Amino acid sequence: MKAINLKVQNFYEQIGIDCNPIFMWELKEDLFQLAYKIIILDNKLENNILFDTGKVISGEQNNIEVNINLKSHTKYYYKVGVWNENNILNWSDTAEFITGIFRSEDWRAEWISKGTTKPFYALKEIKIEEDISEAYISISGLGQFKLAINGEKVGNHELDPGWTDYNKQIQYVTFDVKDYLKMGTNQFLVEIANGWYLGDTSEGRHFYTLDKGYKTFGSQLCLLAQIHIKFSDGREEIIITNDSWKTTQSETTLSNVYGSEDYDASLSELGQPILAEILQDDKKPKGKLTSQTHPPVIVKKVYDTVKITEPEKGKYIFDLGQNMSGFFEVHVKGEKGSKIKIIPVEKLTPQGKIDKTVETWSTYTLRGTGGIEVWKPSFSYAAGRYVQIEGATRRIEDKSKPYIADVKGHFITSASEDVGTFKCSDKRYEDIFSIILKSIESNLNHVHSDCPTIEKLGWMEPSHLMAASVMYNKNVDQLWGKIARDIREAQYGEEEYDTDSSKAAHEYGPGLIPSIAPRYAKFLKDWGDGSFWDITPWGSSILLAAFEQYRFYGNKKVLKENYNSAKKYLAYLKDKYDNYNSIYNKQGEERFLCHGLGDWGMYGGFGESRENTETAFFYVDLITMAKFSEVLGYKLDIEFYEKIAKEVLENYNKALLVKDPATGQWCYKAYDIKDKLTIMQANQAIPLHYNMVPEDKLESVKKAFFDSVKEHQFISGEIGLRYIFLTLAKYDHNDIVHDMIMQPKHPSYIRFVEQGETTLPEFWSDTARSRNHDMMGHIMEWFYSEIGGISSEDGYKNIRIAPHLTSGLTWVNCSYKGITGDVKVNTKLLKDKLLIEVTIPVNTTAKIYLPKIFDPMKIFCNGEEVHNSRYYEVYGGFIYNFEISVR
Repeated sequence: MKAINLKVQNFYEQIGIDCNPIFMWELKEDLFQLAYKIIILDNKLENNILFDTGKVISGEQNNIEVNINLKSHTKYYYKVGVWNENNILNWSDTAEFITGIFRSEDWRAEWISKGTTKPFYALKEIKIEEDISEAYISISGLGQFKLAINGEKVGNHELDPGWTDYNKQIQYVTFDVKDYLKMGTNQFLVEIANGWYLGDTSEGRHFYTLDKGYKTFGSQLCLLAQIHIKFSDGREEIIITNDSWKTTQSETTLSNVYGSEDYDASLSELGQPILAEILQDDKKPKGKLTSQTHPPVIVKKVYDTVKITEPEKGKYIFDLGQNMSGFFEVHVKGEKGSKIKIIPVEKLTPQGKIDKTVETWSTYTLRGTGGIEVWKPSFSYAAGRYVQIEGATRRIEDKSKPYIADVKGHFITSASEDVGTFKCSDKRYEDIFSIILKSIESNLNHVHSDCPTIEKLGWMEPSHLMAASVMYNKNVDQLWGKIARDIREAQYGEEEYDTDSSKAAHEYGPGLIPSIAPRYAKFLKDWGDGSFWDITPWGSSILLAAFEQYRFYGNKKVLKENYNSAKKYLAYLKDKYDNYNSIYNKQGEERFLCHGLGDWGMYGGFGESRENTETAFFYVDLITMAKFSEVLGYKLDIEFYEKIAKEVLENYNKALLVKDPATGQWCYKAYDIKDKLTIMQANQAIPLHYNMVPEDKLESVKKAFFDSVKEHQFISGEIGLRYIFLTLAKYDHNDIVHDMIMQPKHPSYIRFVEQGETTLPEFWSDTARSRNHDMMGHIMEWFYSEIGGISSEDGYKNIRIAPHLTSGLTWVNCSYKGITGDVKVNTKLLKDKLLIEVTIPVNTTAKIYLPKIFDPMKIFCNGEEVHNSRYYEVYGGFIYNFEISVR
């Protein structure tokens, strides 16, 4: 047995590591790990051991935190020894990591500025006259920065640093810059632009939150950087940002975080560089400096134009064939000072003209070099498949305007590792899978955004509702950890209060977790739908998103980090629950939460079921908090939260669980529809999924649920949709799920595919405003957990394999790279037999449930006949080939 693919788990890149690193590894060969040992070295020589865990009797291979006193900007080496089940030790190859600057006293750099709200350059020249052994830079530019050394961009990151509440946390990024330096003079050039730190707009261009409570975090853009050079002779030099740096204006004249950017390449004279200003304490950013641990944003793919049209004279539309979040690159030739306008959009009108959702555009003013000039934004990404160019011509003989030669789309997304694959015999499944995956990727940035088009905000409900769908495709443990911190920092503090400016007059106070994180807006108005600022399934992310991290990655640390915030949030909700009568001027024993949006995004003319949805999620939060307490060993809290949960559930069932006089079946009524008994799909699915239904009424409620879906058409908002799919799967009705997603009319996934969409729109409509939302993409989870049949509840130590073939499927190939290793399930249906090949990683166990395709059956595993069983328990480290045939 040998440890492979060693990694500092709580950092995407193995640089910028701070104190208490968390380690993980995969394993090859043998069955189980008996024990492990981690040693950390200050060089590759094994006699220079700085830290040694000693032999730890444990099968754990991830989430292993090591408490060690590390030095800043230092390269460390480490090895992992593992003992197999026979107590035989083998050592891994040597791995390495590089630390950032994690002690405040190690930061010598000063925040510097040009004293402007517009993008600027900061410059520094240094001379190197000796051989370098190591060189690192830790850097943050607010709002966003781009670093070049000797004219070459450093790294492949885009839009650094991470988006945070800059009053509470500021992320810095560490780069290894040894290979960028040379003997002699070296120039460091940093461009700093606005981002969220100091929002900017002009000419009525879109800035969604400007009138919704957005406040700038500072009065001027600024930079902090510290360079650490280690020479071969042992000497070290530290260069810091201070008043020896110079600044000058940038050719970027507008940087709008919502997707508009102006660049004037004709500015040949940028002005004489001036010495930088050192920010005084009252002007410095307020947040604590932390290393950027989550995956950076990168360009994943560059799309070429597939079609060019001219629906209106002089307006050229370049079709890139794929809707995306991206930087749109122009190739243009013309006179100095001539300007073109670049308008990305997601859709066209029936006449082939652009159909703008928001007023977002960029401009490029030409340098006039005589050749083709290439430009794309650096700090502002937009969404679109189509790019309209104005002020240019496609006729090269027309010298009156710049000639537009080409447009490309640089698709940007989180660098989170791809971990899942899904292929099957029904191409429609693959097409649905594709549009959802592209939407997921378009919305994975420094937050999980709601869309790259309109809002770009970290609305929180998808971080648990879409978590499984995302996590089957991407390793987002570090990104979700960053989101968890954003949520904690967004929570209302002890003295913080707000009140809605509406008739509802919702009151917000200590403990509230608002609907977005970071807080780049304040939605303190009820537009008639309920509060957009206090929504239980949104705030529940403090518990439910973290628990999904635990399910997929075995991450207990996030449960611990979220624990106190979760306690405060549940106390806030319980206060509202207990005071239901006084808040809503009610009388009686009924108790509900009903301030939020209910089953938001409902298709059809029904109510949003606020009481049902908000109160159900309060119950789910309470039982999840009890699970947190159990995992973390807080025994007294288990009883405390289970007791409250029991009371909430009793009240919920007493008020909402009723008998349908027409059928005699028990069902959950939609509380907010008063004139008739309305049986909503989600109102049955959520309590069925979470085992909220009393045992003596379970079969009756199941019948009511199946009656509600008898047309094989889902009618649900984004909160309930996942639970409709999960509940149908729970009761072995994946055939109904199949029919639901294949409906010819909305709501339907295949409808979007057939309409030519390349990403998933926001609502079930051919004319939805955003064409790139993933919030309704819950069927992705079903592809993996039900059709592929791969799942786990404990970070893939114990794995469940239960594939299904629905409605004509003849083969499915599904794989998931779990935190413990690769899980693969390949299923193939022949005329008289079913073949299933299952791969399970070393150091795990699995239960394999075979679908009941034939009856009676002969079952073989790896060539030997086995008894027909409900499931088969197997050890990891092997491939299991099952053959199921007619006797």
